[in-house]
Amino acid sequence: MRGFQMKKTKDGSPSIDKFAYIAALSGGNFPLIMYKYAKDTTSSLLLDVDGINDPSEITSEELENVPETSMFSRFIVPTIGHIVMAVVESMYFGDDDHLTLFARLLHSVFLEPFGIGAKDATNQNQREDAKPTPLVMTSMLGPKELYPAVGSIWNKRLSTEVTAALDSLKETALPGQNVVPDTDFLWNLTKMTDFQIPIGAYITPDEINIPMANYTVKYDPIFDPSDNQTKTAEPFSFDESVSASLNDVQPASEGPFSIAKMLGMAANLLPLTPAIGTELDEEMVLDIPTADGNSRSMVFADGGFNDPNGLPALVHKKVRKIISTHYLSFDEKIFNLMGWTSIVPLFGMVPDSWIELLSDPIRRVSYQLYAPARHFFDLHSNGENQIVKWLDRMNSLYMAGEPLITTLKDLDVVENKFWGIEGGYKVDLTTIVMIGVPRKFSEKVNPDVAPPPPGKNFTNAFGFFNNEELKTVPNMNYLSGETIIDIPLLGIKNKTLPIPSMTLQAKETRMSEILSSWTVTHAWDGLVGHDGEMKFEGFAEIFDEL
Repeated sequence: MRGFQMKKTKDGSPSIDKFAYIAALSGGNFPLIMYKYAKDTTSSLLLDVDGINDPSEITSEELENVPETSMFSRFIVPTIGHIVMAVVESMYFGDDDHLTLFARLLHSVFLEPFGIGAKDATNQNQREDAKPTPLVMTSMLGPKELYPAVGSIWNKRLSTEVTAALDSLKETALPGQNVVPDTDFLWNLTKMTDFQIPIGAYITPDEINIPMANYTVKYDPIFDPSDNQTKTAEPFSFDESVSASLNDVQPASEGPFSIAKMLGMAANLLPLTPAIGTELDEEMVLDIPTADGNSRSMVFADGGFNDPNGLPALVHKKVRKIISTHYLSFDEKIFNLMGWTSIVPLFGMVPDSWIELLSDPIRRVSYQLYAPARHFFDLHSNGENQIVKWLDRMNSLYMAGEPLITTLKDLDVVENKFWGIEGGYKVDLTTIVMIGVPRKFSEKVNPDVAPPPPGKNFTNAFGFFNNEELKTVPNMNYLSGETIIDIPLLGIKNKTLPIPSMTLQAKETRMSEILSSWTVTHAWDGLVGHDGEMKFEGFAEIFDEL
């Protein structure tokens, strides 16, 4: 976002103003919602436009300086104090604003410092200089009466069916990839198991969209360890996709749908965690209309149960030119799941690594659903294998030390029933893969800024800094551990909450901020690969055509 706020188009406006939509998933909604709703500020202040963008100007002192007026400052704030305050407020004010503990925490850390009230409505309070419409990804988990047991019921039958079907596929486009011909493959398997899956959805300031249609959900009986009861729920059907006003589906007792609830629903990490023993672990509910003319109270949570980056909402909206960022938190498996494995499902391929690395049946199915349910483009659009072309370009850019950015033009969109996509139109897809630090960035950074340990080079073989404080830039792990709170006056003693720490360090945050904006500005007029050929024609070309 910062780079697009910096770079201007021909009419002199920030290029970010030319985006019709910005779609975000999970923690990506933190900056998106701050950008859209922050009060008494500007986009330039929020995105630190006047800050450093040139890697040669980076100093150790500058890395410690994250301007408080920028949204980036909220990512380095210790969360423990906010967690304690959220617990206290939930106990005393929960009936007033109807926020769950997690939604209240996110409001305290990310929204309240920018003047966004706990009850501020999404269809008001939008800042005028934040032009794009936000598309906030979420997932419909299941009916309220099955919460939280619904986490144990998902897809155990489906997991067996999907695994067996994938193992039987013979066609491959690349080593380690199974090709799924179309989404009917998974749709039929899901139908056999009564659609006991999370359903993808997205929210705008005015409405909720649940694109999937023509299905009936029937739940198997499930044991709920939170109350030692076996539960089930009445079946429900959707003949059509849902597109409804947020205030029409908001429970009447809660008042207008709020910005705080939007963020809470979009990034809620708690639904699959057993209840923590108090009423603080409440579900986030909307009353969704069903085919019989009634409505069901449905639980919503983090959109990551259905999608890793927000692209389905943009394809559903028939956006012609899409810029999609692919990013993963750093861990030991990053080079098995990174980069090209995050794009191959868009073309109907299932990476074997996703199956091999996941033994838990729930997580396994979640990742398996990512693949066939995220098949949006014909692999052989324009008569050539698009993944082979994409890999050739990315490898060439990597060898040239450039950012990993390229555009696949005129991709044919295929039918996808899971996201209500009819197919038959075309998309230009620009992908930005943020993995490690491009050599053309790191070679301009003063070595004194990120001194490596004795005996090691400035960066490693994969492009990451070897410096201990900066070694995961830009693939930082924002979530870690659990939180233990102790408030004796309130009768809370050593309570472990399933809420991870959400605090980054200043240096890694600042370096990632600079790298991300430099990636856009550096690639503005195009990128040339190691062979001297143009691999990306530049963002300028994209915006000049708008």
